[in-house]
Amino acid sequence: MQIVVAGSGGVGKSSITIQWLQQRFLTDYDPTIEDKYRKKVFVDGSMEAIEVIDTAGQNNYLTNRERAFRSGDGFLLVFSLTSKESLKEVCDIYKNIVRLRDRDDLPMVLVCNKRDLIEERQVSDEELQKLTEELRLPLLECSAMEHEHARVAFSNIIRFIRNFKAIERAKGEAYDAEVSARNKPQSRRCILQ
Repeated sequence: MQIVVAGSGGVGKSSITIQWLQQRFLTDYDPTIEDKYRKKVFVDGSMEAIEVIDTAGQNNYLTNRERAFRSGDGFLLVFSLTSKESLKEVCDIYKNIVRLRDRDDLPMVLVCNKRDLIEERQVSDEELQKLTEELRLPLLECSAMEHEHARVAFSNIIRFIRNFKAIERAKGEAYDAEVSARNKPQSRRCILQ
């Protein structure tokens, strides 16, 4: 299962990821080009092998980011409550994923980070509400520094991916059954007179 963590530079994508993986907070900002992490986790009693791709926030690495968007099973779209610009950029990232994958029902969670920086907050509750309604995605506020909701964000996206894959499997099985029924030879009775 591949989880892609995406957002603009400096919003805390790596901090949230490291907080979930290693239960520690990164104090220094070091721009990410692309980091991959593997971990086995239990969610709701089931083991999952997870690969997390922490993407670059800088536009210099769009090719790497788009490759991750094409292959990811689910996405954590991260922005900062201290930056209106990051809110706009997360909308662009969402649109890019939808364009590249040609569907808007992929497992995604909006994660607004830096909840602890109340005095520096630039994004209002009304803007958050508008964003969730526009993109039709669940929203989770967190603070990587205070270890608040990083685990919840990853657990939720794992659940959404599982559900999405189950629905896709069921659709595939229904389609296969329909095709099989259509291609089944019809029995013909010969009536002699």
